Amino acid sequence: MNKDSPLFVGLDTHKSSIAVAYIGEQREDTVQNYGTIGTLQRDIDRMVRRLC
Repeated sequence: MNKDSPLFVGLDTHKSSIAVAYIGEQREDTVQNYGTIGTLQRDIDRMVRRLC
């Protein structure tokens, strides 16, 4: 069984898009740029499923 670990997600919201970046819990982890997504609920749901 895998141990769950926190994932910190940063969202920079704009009128027509959301820029997404994330980082794990370890100090040596680097920030990963996920890219930009749309502003619709289905876009956010899809991003959450891919990050989990």
